[in-house]
Amino acid sequence: MRSVIDQSEVRGVEEHPPRERPSTRKRWLFLLKAAISAALIYWVLRNAQLSEVAHAVRNVNGWLLLVSVCLYAATYYVRAVRWRILLRPHGVDPPLRFLLNSYFASIFFSNFLPSTIGGDALRGYDAWRAGASKAASVAVLLMDRVLGMVVLIAFALALLLVSPNLVGEVPHVRLWIGLLTLGMMGFLYLSFETRLRLPGWTTRAPARVPRKLRAAVDTAAGAFRAFHGRRDVLLHALVLSVVFQAATVVHYYLIAAALNLPIPLLAFFVIVPLAIIIMMLPVSINAIGLREGAFVFFFASYGVSTERAVAFAWLVYGTVLLLGLVGGVVYALRGETPTANS
Repeated sequence: MRSVIDQSEVRGVEEHPPRERPSTRKRWLFLLKAAISAALIYWVLRNAQLSEVAHAVRNVNGWLLLVSVCLYAATYYVRAVRWRILLRPHGVDPPLRFLLNSYFASIFFSNFLPSTIGGDALRGYDAWRAGASKAASVAVLLMDRVLGMVVLIAFALALLLVSPNLVGEVPHVRLWIGLLTLGMMGFLYLSFETRLRLPGWTTRAPARVPRKLRAAVDTAAGAFRAFHGRRDVLLHALVLSVVFQAATVVHYYLIAAALNLPIPLLAFFVIVPLAIIIMMLPVSINAIGLREGAFVFFFASYGVSTERAVAFAWLVYGTVLLLGLVGGVVYALRGETPTANS
């Protein structure tokens, strides 16, 4: 029963009271990221005319922008279905509505409460509420992320030949994307291939290896073993990843089309994965500064001005913030218990 608290955890809390240092360190880290975001924004906008950015936003095609927002919102339904599929090997099958609400609420937590709790932490907590162990919740979140990135990077690897301008701007781009693809595919193979097992090193590890570390690795390995042999799960999840990642790329393209940017659709299958990899770097607040810099850099290959590239980046982020506000309402109103399947 989820309400029963493990006694060892209670003893751990009693024996090791909370310290102020981690909280102070977190505040300093937040301030550092804020400073980096501000510096990056200044660097991007130092020679730009904000009036031109505002002009581009004011003249955006509202209908195309609306379609792009609706399309991006619809991808969260596909993501929720994939999340449910990945939870099932762990014996958990929560209602789809519960997972969808959790996804939308996670957008709010990621973008409006970045210094307290992230969206992934909320999703992990909700998976635990639905009956998954803590290790399984983390394993599923990691698998969810890897599957999405595998598909995005595979898009880029397959379409690099159609974007010679971009290839010329990024040194060794084919090599880096190829290595990332191989690494993630290797992770998926190790996770789902039944003939390969994580070695039982926890029983043979030297005594100097901390017992808690060995136990943590063993718990994590056990969580990933639930995927072994489930090629049906892998195939289904990959198909859904292709669907929602393709829709995500089209979402970016529609925003560019709404701004009348001269960039072909296929080029976005290269630009978007590279931009997302850059935005995932944990050095700024919600990728502020990284997002603008990435699109200014990549769009320059197609003759797009800094001002219009920044307008694009801000409309992309505005879409996320809008869905985050929806997620905040969803979180405030939610109250269902994930018990019945649907």
